[in-house]
Amino acid sequence: MGRHQHSGSRRRASSRPALLLLALLPCCRALFQDEAGVNDWHKKHIGTISSLHPLQSGSLVVASRSTSVIGALHPNNGTVAWRHVLDERESLRHASPIGLNKLLTITGAAGIARLWDARDGTLLWDIATQSDKTGAANQDAGSGGGACATRDGATVFVGVNDAVACVDAFSGRIKWQWHAGDAATAGALGGSDSHIVVTDVKVSHSGDGVVATGYLTRGKGHKAEAIWAVELSSSGEKVSVKSAKVGRLAVDTTSGVVLLAKPPQSGGWLAAALANGGKAVALLDTASGALSEPDVTAALGGSSAGALSGAAGGALLHLQRGSAGARGGEALMAAGAKGDLTPVAACAAGDDCAVGAAEAAAGGAVFARVSRGAQGTVLSMGEVGEGEGEGVAVPLAVEERGALKAVFPVMASGASLRSAQALVLSADASAALLRRGGSSGDGALATAWVREEALASVESVDFVDHTVDDVLKEHHIPTYRERLELHWAELKGAAERGVAFVKGGAATAAPAGPPAGFGLSKLAIAVTSSGKLCAISSVTGDIVWSKLLPPSGGGVARRVVATRPRSVLGYAPEFALITADAEGGVELEWYDAVTGAASGAPLRLAGGVASVVPLDVHDAEGRQASVVPLDVHDAEGRQVLMLVDGQKRVTLAPATREVYASAAPLIPSLFHHTLGDEGLETFAVAPLTPELQLQLEVEDGDKWTPPSMASLPVGRASWGGEAVVATAYPLRREAIQSPAQVLGDDSLLLKYLNPHLAAVATMPKQQRSDSGAKRDVVATLTLRPSGRWCAKSDVGARLALWLVDTVVLTAPLMSAKSDVGARLTLWLVDTVSGRVLYRLETQGAGLPVHCSISENNVVCTHWSVHARRTEVLSLSLYEGMIGRYGLGPTRQPQRAAHFSSFDAPPPVVLHRAYTLPHAVTALGLPLTSHGITAKSLVAALDGGLLFLLDRRWLDPRRPVAEPSAAEKDERLVQWQPFLPVSRQAVLTYGGEVARASRIVTAPTGLESTSVLLATGLELWGDAVLTYSGEVARASRIVTAPTGLESTSVLLATGLDMFCTRVTPSKTFDLLAPNFNYGLLLMVIVGLAAGNVALRAAAKRKKLMAQWA
Repeated sequence: MGRHQHSGSRRRASSRPALLLLALLPCCRALFQDEAGVNDWHKKHIGTISSLHPLQSGSLVVASRSTSVIGALHPNNGTVAWRHVLDERESLRHASPIGLNKLLTITGAAGIARLWDARDGTLLWDIATQSDKTGAANQDAGSGGGACATRDGATVFVGVNDAVACVDAFSGRIKWQWHAGDAATAGALGGSDSHIVVTDVKVSHSGDGVVATGYLTRGKGHKAEAIWAVELSSSGEKVSVKSAKVGRLAVDTTSGVVLLAKPPQSGGWLAAALANGGKAVALLDTASGALSEPDVTAALGGSSAGALSGAAGGALLHLQRGSAGARGGEALMAAGAKGDLTPVAACAAGDDCAVGAAEAAAGGAVFARVSRGAQGTVLSMGEVGEGEGEGVAVPLAVEERGALKAVFPVMASGASLRSAQALVLSADASAALLRRGGSSGDGALATAWVREEALASVESVDFVDHTVDDVLKEHHIPTYRERLELHWAELKGAAERGVAFVKGGAATAAPAGPPAGFGLSKLAIAVTSSGKLCAISSVTGDIVWSKLLPPSGGGVARRVVATRPRSVLGYAPEFALITADAEGGVELEWYDAVTGAASGAPLRLAGGVASVVPLDVHDAEGRQASVVPLDVHDAEGRQVLMLVDGQKRVTLAPATREVYASAAPLIPSLFHHTLGDEGLETFAVAPLTPELQLQLEVEDGDKWTPPSMASLPVGRASWGGEAVVATAYPLRREAIQSPAQVLGDDSLLLKYLNPHLAAVATMPKQQRSDSGAKRDVVATLTLRPSGRWCAKSDVGARLALWLVDTVVLTAPLMSAKSDVGARLTLWLVDTVSGRVLYRLETQGAGLPVHCSISENNVVCTHWSVHARRTEVLSLSLYEGMIGRYGLGPTRQPQRAAHFSSFDAPPPVVLHRAYTLPHAVTALGLPLTSHGITAKSLVAALDGGLLFLLDRRWLDPRRPVAEPSAAEKDERLVQWQPFLPVSRQAVLTYGGEVARASRIVTAPTGLESTSVLLATGLELWGDAVLTYSGEVARASRIVTAPTGLESTSVLLATGLDMFCTRVTPSKTFDLLAPNFNYGLLLMVIVGLAAGNVALRAAAKRKKLMAQWA
């Protein structure tokens, strides 16, 4: 019996190491270095498409006036064949095809005309059509313009501002120019004081001349009162001049006056413009001068027209209602023989419908009409004069795409209507190509591809983890059994990956890239200006889910903030959507970040909110109120938000009794502040009154009303009435690895780590530019655990919430093109006490200005007007110094356990200036889980370059002379004024990310790696640090840590969207690609065999010792 018990205990003892190794298998995870580089994605965007022109090759040439972008799309998959992002200061006024394979664009107030080869995007020539004599008078004209070409394509006519130019199509040489502002023409049209604008040109009926049309006003800034038309010969001489005064003439910068083809039997052109407040269209015969004003309200379902444009090369008029966001109310109309208009296709007001037209390859025009009704979505097409064809069902989801906005028929050369295509634009700014006439020949419709152009205008974005704890469905701390289930699930996943690798199916069994356990799989929650709310995978770039919100026009601003960035106790990651309208009302909605489903009841505040701040809620003993030690605050792991309204009243969200009870002990230590041109003012949240405290303790069923807490003024700082141009705060998710910096001689520099620090850059208001630039941000705030916020500024009453870590304000100050420059003042202030900690001034500065704060380091970039380059101001803040022998077992300096804004002495500030050869458009900081990775800075340059700069290059302690031995030990290099822009530190490659305006990063499970996402006109994701390429117009950079200390996720937004993982200190916590795992396995097996052999030998020795 005893022998059996002894043998059983021996078996149990021998099995313990095996069980221990088995339990540790799920925890011993690692990544190969090359695994962090297999996930990259790049999606280019055009913007909301405003015009489309098919080529003979089938490619679709598109243009977007909202983003000033032109390009071509592949007809098979919708990818961008070529694209040109025009200068953002030059708005795209006109784009039209010239001949079969040419595209002419007109941009900017000066009316720059460019001719492009539409097949590959090559620029053939560009000209300025505006003369110096009339340029200043017409600089504010802005109405589109027009272009046309003769039948042989040898001559191009361009009409813009007050001029018509005849240009050689092959060389771009201007043959002649005619100006409507000359004395003879002005006198014939309306007098010498007339302000004349050209809006459209067409080839004359004879085929060798040109007809130009436009409108005229009396005096600068007055409303248009007459339309005119001039016919010019091939040599530029006036053949005829006609004009007519029109009552209640309505022209805009989009259409103005357009030329409409007369019926084929009569030939010629009619100058068309909206009249009688949009109820009629004024038609001026360019040959006879006869004027008619047919009514168009019947075609629009009883509504007035608000916009007029030409369609199908001038064969049709496209009329649209003037109400923004209204459905329906569109009509395509052709000229009648008696000076009237005949409807070709129409949509009644209120219908979910859109119409469009295009030139047919064999001449004439085709039109399309797409509508939604009881039978679903129906598309019908037809030819002008032949009637509308039979409608066919359209496979478009109403819930995901929203109302119909526009339709563009696409007719290939020699194709029939049954094989025609149509590009349909929806309210979410998506573009879907529908094809008819499949292989079966039944005329059925299918969606060939869909482009998500809404991502070209991202308003707000934040990161969450793309993981959910499926085992913890009861939402509590896991029991021992549940923990075993979690380990077993991880073990099965590891076994499946191992089997797939052995079978050679690793590439197809699972998506390429590291497992999600390291936090590398993120969801970028984004909301766009079109109202599209979506989640984008940082691994693949695909949209995981999306939903359409009401459009954000009319003063509506939306921001997203991750309130539960990771799965907690089985609760999925969650974010809050904050919507502020023009009247000051604010609504908070919580959503499941993985599925997009609403979680919890929304919170509506009619009084308006000036700030939203996340809180760290603890109980009376300093413990976190949540049941797990995470940066979460209520029982469900949701982060609490503190809302501050315009009267400085404080409210918590979610507004539950439990949240208020948990936050009550923290209320005496909560502070917030307002920041604007008038200065900085800090406030403290007033303690709860006994009545409110009793209200929290007494149960009252469902009738409990959240209390509103008051604020008490604390301090104030003023910058002398200067305007704020940039602000920055410490990142709330930045981990600080050490409070001191070790010097080369082993002494310590104590970092000044003030969580309430803010950097504010100001410029004098009297240096404002006369260019009419406006403040882009009217209210700002930052998400900080200490409760800081920036209230709305003095520009307007509309509220816009910026829920980001680093806030960038642009103001109507002097532009970067000014030759004078201004004084730039950088203020370092404490947002609790209101004290000014440091002030630095520099002269000759211009916009743009950007600031960032990381630990005890502050960086401010600005354009130097005199040097024509970017200057970088780098500051480091320290508390003091401890000598190499000043710290030991018996020598411990006295330091406070917590930082106090009222008691702490001012910092010791070191600063130095550097230069960059490019203008900086955005700054970002890679975040990691524990802050071990070397600090670095991500900068987006005006040329589209996004690169990583090591913090050591910006260290103000860089010596001017040759570094000493101690300084070399710190890896300090000798100071040089120019910062290196190395291609080895470039994050993008293989192309440019146009107009990137926002960069967001997130840490991963690797301390060496970070994930980056840049948004804008393109969407770009990359998994590793790469070596070439551009991110155009980046304006915001945001980072987030991951489960890997080496890795951080970075997102840049603007015109492009760029996402990647960055590793500032390389992948020190990843296995190298050539890691000898075979040798490792042999060592493990050898150690296990040695363990068994030594165990047996030890037992024999022990047995022999007992017998001795």
